[in-house]
Amino acid sequence: MTARDRFLATYRDGRRECAPPYEDLRGEIVEGWGGWDALAPLGLDRWHLTGPGTYDLAGTVGLGRVVDSPAAADEWLALNPPATEAAPLPCPVDPARAEPRGFDCYAGLLLTCGVEDGQSLDALAIFLADEPGLVESIMGRLAERHELLLRQARAQADFDYLHFSEPIASHHGPVIGPAMFRRYVLPYYARLIGVARELEIPLVMWESWGQVELLLPLLVEVGVDIFCLRHSWGAGLDLRDVRRRLPEVGLLGGVDRRWLRLSDDEMTAALRAVVPELLASGRYVPMLDDRPRPDMDLATFVAYRERLNALLPPPA
Repeated sequence: MTARDRFLATYRDGRRECAPPYEDLRGEIVEGWGGWDALAPLGLDRWHLTGPGTYDLAGTVGLGRVVDSPAAADEWLALNPPATEAAPLPCPVDPARAEPRGFDCYAGLLLTCGVEDGQSLDALAIFLADEPGLVESIMGRLAERHELLLRQARAQADFDYLHFSEPIASHHGPVIGPAMFRRYVLPYYARLIGVARELEIPLVMWESWGQVELLLPLLVEVGVDIFCLRHSWGAGLDLRDVRRRLPEVGLLGGVDRRWLRLSDDEMTAALRAVVPELLASGRYVPMLDDRPRPDMDLATFVAYRERLNALLPPPA
C-alpha cells in the first residue's frame, strides 16, 4: 500500500490493520537532522498539505492589528472584498507522489481577527459580544473567499481531506464559549464542508491546541471527521476519553512529547498504555501531540519512533 492508501484505508474505510507510520515534521527540523535520508530507516509516510500561501493569512489580508471596532471591521472587509480570482497553489500536487493530499485554507477566528496576545484577545472578546453582526460579516466574507479557493484548488488536483486550523483554547478551556463558537465559527465550517462533500473530498480534519473538549461535539455536528489535538496531555485531554465519547471520529496524535524525556522503560510503558487501545478502536494514527523542535536531537526522536513503530501493525 502507498501512504495515500494507508491514510484513506484508516480514516475513510475504518480499517485497523494499516495505520500509517506518520509524524508531522517541519522542514527545517528534518534538514537539521540530515534530511529525509537520515529518517529513511523509520519508514515514515509523508503527507502533502497545501493552501493559498500568497496572503498574510490563508486567503485574506490582515490588518496588522486586532479587529476591535466597527471601523476596524469595515477596514478588514474593504481589504478583503468578495473574491473573483483565487491564488494558485503554492505547492502544486504531484500526481506521481502517492501521498495523502490535504487542502488548508483557514487560520482560525482569532488569527483572522488579528489576535496576538492577551490584550488583543480581550479586545476581540468585547467586540464579539458588542458587534455580532460585523463578526458574522467577516466570517461570511471569509467563507465566500475560501469557497472560491477550494473550488479552484479542486479543479487543479484531487484532495483527500480538507484541513482547518483553529487555535481557540488555553490549557484550561476555549477562550470563547460554545454559544459564540456555534454562532461565529460553525457556519463557516458548515459552508466549506458542504463544498468539500460536493467536490468529493472525502474527509475533513480539524486541528487545534489545548483544552477544546467542549467544542468537539459541535464539530462532529457539522461533519468534521478527524481531530488533530495538540498539547492534549498538558491540557488534561486524554484521547482515550475522546474516543469513548465520540467513537465515530478519527484521531491523530495522542503521544505526549514529554514522554521522550522518560527512561526507555518508562517511555515504552507510557506508549503501551495509550497507543494499542486507540489503534484497536480504529481510525487512529499515533504521533507526537507537539511537533519536534530544535531542542530535540535525532537520536531521541529515532528512539521514540522505533518504540512507537513496534506497536503499529506490520506495514501493508
